Amino acid sequence: MLCDVLGLDERPRLDEVRLRNAVDGFRSELAQHNAAAVQQPAAVTLHSSTEKIEEGLAKWALSAWKTTFEEYSALAVKDNLQSLAGPVAKVTRAKRVASQIQNAVIRNPIRDLGAIEKALETDGIEACGARLRELGSELGTLLGELEREQAAMPPRVQKMLERAASEDGFPLEALTEEMLILLREAGVLGQFVVRRS
Repeated sequence: MLCDVLGLDERPRLDEVRLRNAVDGFRSELAQHNAAAVQQPAAVTLHSSTEKIEEGLAKWALSAWKTTFEEYSALAVKDNLQSLAGPVAKVTRAKRVASQIQNAVIRNPIRDLGAIEKALETDGIEACGARLRELGSELGTLLGELEREQAAMPPRVQKMLERAASEDGFPLEALTEEMLILLREAGVLGQFVVRRS
């Protein structure tokens, strides 16, 4: 099912011979010892084999999940995501969508499906895959719009935004009344945060 959700033809490899031998050994013990078979070495072997298979499947699932959605994950951690400027509602939405994508893609779809469903606000692995694709498309659109809007802002505003997004930030004492007016007109004044250096 996960392969179908991810659109993969390749299936995870299982050590079928090992599993078959472990099952056959346990059946043999069951035939000889009935319920006491769970205390025989064959039961331990079967348990160990299934644990290893489960571990292998979980690793494969996480890798396939991350690989399938790495394009959206890359958008969600894009360097300029923190320096987005534009209409507050659009910036807020882009950051929320990015957070949802990050929270879903880092999780294992076999072991942590509940957390993925919670992050994406949906139920079932198929719905989660579809929702990630929707959110990835939406984030790409939002980021494109915000980048175009930021590029259309006056050069002085762009420089202020770049400086404000830098590690050193924009010094409050350098902020003039004229700059405040420019930022207000560009609709980005409310996106600044004052922090101590």
